[in-house]
Amino acid sequence: MEDARGRRLFADLNHAFRKDPLIDEYDFLPVTEPQNNASPLLLVEHKLGLELWSVRLLFRYAYNRLMNWRDRNQASVFIDPQELIHLSRAVLMVNPDCYTAWNIRKELIENGDLPLADDLKLGQLILSKFPKSAETFIHRRWLFQRLVNQCLSSSNDSTASADGHQENGGALLCMDGIDIALGPEANALANGIRPEAAAAAVALGEGGRACAALPLESSRLLAENLHHELTVCDRAADSYASNYYAWTHRAWVVRYCFNCSLQVLLGELERTQTWTMKHVSDHSGFHYRQFLLSNLTKHAARLHRQYAKSLSGLVDAEHDFICDLVQSFPSHEALWYHRKFVFHLMMKSAKTYSSEAAATDRVINGELQALHDAVSKNDGQKRSRLESHSPHVLRQREMDAVQKTASQAKEPFQKTLARKYVEWLEKMFPSLKET
Repeated sequence: MEDARGRRLFADLNHAFRKDPLIDEYDFLPVTEPQNNASPLLLVEHKLGLELWSVRLLFRYAYNRLMNWRDRNQASVFIDPQELIHLSRAVLMVNPDCYTAWNIRKELIENGDLPLADDLKLGQLILSKFPKSAETFIHRRWLFQRLVNQCLSSSNDSTASADGHQENGGALLCMDGIDIALGPEANALANGIRPEAAAAAVALGEGGRACAALPLESSRLLAENLHHELTVCDRAADSYASNYYAWTHRAWVVRYCFNCSLQVLLGELERTQTWTMKHVSDHSGFHYRQFLLSNLTKHAARLHRQYAKSLSGLVDAEHDFICDLVQSFPSHEALWYHRKFVFHLMMKSAKTYSSEAAATDRVINGELQALHDAVSKNDGQKRSRLESHSPHVLRQREMDAVQKTASQAKEPFQKTLARKYVEWLEKMFPSLKET
């Protein structure tokens, strides 16, 4: 009897997806007992609801049938691939951490029975109900590895190399030298504008080395899915506080699919600023910004050459941003932790700037002594900036600002956080003699 009811529920679920292929969200309705003979599935404006009493029956039927096929039991030796797609979908909508069901779908994709885009769509649907599902994000990484491989292999003139990296038990693709544009195109995709307007741009690699050009269609498909993946991560982070899995997946996409493109790093730094302002207690969002800043520090020269931006300017702006948040939203520990990271980066940048400026001074005072009078004004401006960004001045300025915050704070925990920050400053940066 229970098996028959489960079969009916499974048929109703498949009918719902045939009726509305654009279902983008689902949830379980708090109905613990059947109230009439109508279907327990409710479909309204692309939103699907399943009455709670039916979930167990549906899952048990789909799971048992799927596992019987997997074990090659006599009664289930052959199941049509389309039914396997539907059975695994039903199982994962109830329990997305069933990695056996995800592996079955991997096999279906490899055999050509399941389009990769359909599986990406299912993963997005599951994240609307389970935004912190680790197995769902892991499966999406496998899908993007396969998508990138398909795009590269479809290029007849491709000279890009795919270097394997090991993460989560699978080989990761590193698109060496491929730089995909992120800017107005990404916003256009997020707002539903045609994907043709967001085609990927392939740039020269480090040192001017030419990179392989992807075919237009493959480039468009890759750009569309990658940019949309950032939006998927946004929604998952909004749906579940401190969603470490969503932010880790987002960093993976930037690192291994966008190859830490400077355009992407700068675009993401700007894009996530508003999000962190609205979630000041969520350390995962600030940790992602630390990932972006850390990668930007590795390409300071390219940043200045290609975008006329200085690393010290970006770090200063981030410091101003976090200081404003500390003042506006007191007693949030995540803000103070991020402030520590940013100030540590400022000190590191200041030491680099001081070394470069000192070297320039030696040149001016030696080989270019004859031009001293002509450049004295510019030299004075440079010296002024050097002094204001010296490690000694930065440390003292930060110490004064934090002590002022502590004295003006009304909340006891804000005073405690400020005191701990001062202790951290004294430990990490002992009194520096001004040079």
